[in-house]
This record gives sequence, C-alpha cells and structure tokens, in this order.
Amino acid sequence: MFGFLRDPKGFFPGNQGLWDQHLAIKWVHDHIDSFFGYKDEITIFGESAGGASVIFQALYPGNEGLFKRVIAESGSAIAPWAINKASKFEKYFYDKGCDPNSNTLALCLQAKTPISLQSNVTNFGPVIDGDFVIASPIDIVNGNSTKTARARNFFASLDIIVGANDKDGASLFGLYQQALNHSDLDFNISKDEFRNTVVPILIDQALLSESSDTKEALEKVLIFFYTDWNDQHNNAGIWKHVTDMSTDAVFFSPASQTVDAHVRLNVGKTYLYEFAAQTRQHYLPVPSWMKGSNHADEIQYVFGFPLREHLSVLGISNFSYNLEEKQIASATMAMWSNFAKSGNPNIPMDITKFTNTTWPTYDMTSQHYFRISNQMSSASIMERFYPRRMAFWSDIIPEIRRQHCPDKQQPAMFHFDPSTDLVG
Repeated sequence: MFGFLRDPKGFFPGNQGLWDQHLAIKWVHDHIDSFFGYKDEITIFGESAGGASVIFQALYPGNEGLFKRVIAESGSAIAPWAINKASKFEKYFYDKGCDPNSNTLALCLQAKTPISLQSNVTNFGPVIDGDFVIASPIDIVNGNSTKTARARNFFASLDIIVGANDKDGASLFGLYQQALNHSDLDFNISKDEFRNTVVPILIDQALLSESSDTKEALEKVLIFFYTDWNDQHNNAGIWKHVTDMSTDAVFFSPASQTVDAHVRLNVGKTYLYEFAAQTRQHYLPVPSWMKGSNHADEIQYVFGFPLREHLSVLGISNFSYNLEEKQIASATMAMWSNFAKSGNPNIPMDITKFTNTTWPTYDMTSQHYFRISNQMSSASIMERFYPRRMAFWSDIIPEIRRQHCPDKQQPAMFHFDPSTDLVG
C-alpha cells in the first residue's frame, strides 16, 4: 500500500512505486559512468510484476534518455492484471476504519502503525493517474491521441524483448486447487468442474464489476474455445486446455499484443520469445505431470544458476544441473547480455555455438519468434505465435465485452495477484 495507494481526493496519488523505480533508473543513469558503465546504453529488465514494471517505465516519457532497451519476462503493462481501478481501494480504507471521502483520511491513516496498514487481502498496483500512466497502456500503444503521443513515441523508440514461459499459466493452479478443495496440485478436473468452477474463477478474476449477462457470455465462449469436443472427459486434455487458457489470458496474449503494437510503430527493434525448457527445478509448485517452464522458471537460466556450484538461492539448493540445462543458461545469458550491449541478441557474442541458429527480429509479415528449449536449432525459429489463440484474446473477447458494455472500450482486466512472484 505504500507503493500504490490512491484515494478519491488525491491525498495519496498512486503509482508511488513506479515513481521510485523512475528515480532509481535516473540515479543509475546519472552515476553509472563512475562505475565504468555507459549511461547511454542502459537496459532495464524484469519478470512478472517486474516485466509489467519495465513496460510501464517504457510508457513514461519522463524516462526519455535514461534507458535504451527493455526486456519484459512474463509480464507487461498491457497484461490485464497490471492495472487497478482506484475505486477498488475504497474497501481497504473502510476496512482500516477510515472514510475515503473524508478530509481527514490522511490523518486517519497516519495515526495507525505501519504494520496495521499492511493488508493481505487488498492487492495493490498501478492505476491510471493521468500523470505517470497517462491512459490505459493498451490505448497508449495502439492509439493515435495527441494526449498519449509522447508516451507512444518513447515506447516506439526503444528496443524490446518480450516473452513468456510455455506453462506460465500453471501459476494459477493454486487458485483452482483451493476452489476444488484438493490438498495438493496432483488432482484431476472433471468436465463439470472445468465449466462450473475453473472458467468462472478466471472470469471472476477479470470481471470484478461486470454484468451477469457479460459473465455468462464469456463463460460460454471460453468453455467452447477450450474444450476438446472429440473427447470432453479426457483428464489430460482438460488439464492441457486449462493450462493453455490460463497462460493465454494472463501471459501469452499480453506479450503478443505488446510486440504487435511495438512493431507496428516501426522504430525500435522488436524480439519475441517463448521459454519452453523442460525445467526440472521449479520456483513455484507444479503438479508432478507438468513438463515445461512454469512462471519464474526462466530466472534461474537468465542468472546462470546451472553454471554455479553449491548454489542456494530462490529455494534452489545444491541442485545438480545437467549439460542441457547448462547450455540453456549459457544461451540465455548470452542473448540477454548481447541485447543489452548492442540491441541485437545475436551479437557481439556468437550465440550460434549455443543455439545453432540466430534469433530474427519480429515483424508483422513472418512474425518470427525464438523458442528457447533444451535442443535449440533452426527449428527454434517459429512463425506466428499461436495465432488462433491470440486472435481469440485480442479480437473475440474484447468484442464480446463491447457488445455487452458498449460504453467500455477496453478488454477485461484480469486481476492476477503477483504478490508471490519475483519483482525484478
């Protein structure tokens, strides 16, 4: 709440955490020369809430000249969980015994201890304040308003890498486990549980104040789209669709929409990746049957954990990485650091000795993206990032909402809680 609290009268303006990040970036820019760094070649990168944070920074024109490149891992300001409505904080004020509409609101909160002000119920985050976040991120990057032009032009000027993990949506499994009253993540979901519990959970996280008609329409279309109509009761098939649905809604679609918007602006370079390593050591709990990379699993490779002995960090202790995992770490570190140095993940270090191929830029014609996996080769260069699924979330879902709420222009805001994620 100290980073993002906002009230109706402006005692607490919101986005304090984003302003803090901006000042940290400015400090690095102003002083990095003293540490043998290059102030005109700064890259900011982050994961999950950190990925959303760096895109928020990339949409704030007050950062112009402070950094040149951005890497957003499994998070974007366009992600529906990244923006909050200021009105949602009203319950917090009342829970603390303070009237949000009172002129003494600030005094009421200041009289309380810091610990009593912390909340494990309210999920705080950025709001559209008309200052740091001038408008909704999707409006900024896809719009043509003069009001948002500076933010859009700054975003366009940057080189960006954006991506997500192939099983990022597994981070929502805990919600389903709790709702279905299972003791661990190794459980099956029936067709009826998928329809009556899992899909409504995803929608309830999105449509906090939507009409029942809208919810019903979205439930029907999600059930239709993510059902295997050849074998509706197959447990493995149901889990695959639950994973895809969760990943698409919260991670894949925001990543796809971010790179599409950036490449259409046609200024800075754009790269898209999918991290799909067969990770054995997961940061967050996963069911025993899951293969691939859950939320935050790429971090161990980005920071080279497999290349270090006797490591003890992020819950990983004395884990024995194999040669493939070391190769993935070497490749990922090379691509990330190359991009920071040159704006191109392929140079100056030759990544082909790790990947046997190079990573092409993303464009709207070929829509090339790079699949980081255990065995990288020319086959790792993919075309068109899950086009049917991405079209569903970028076109169909917003259209359903517009039909039911014609005065609202934006897609639903999924309220994903990143409190258990790394904010980097």
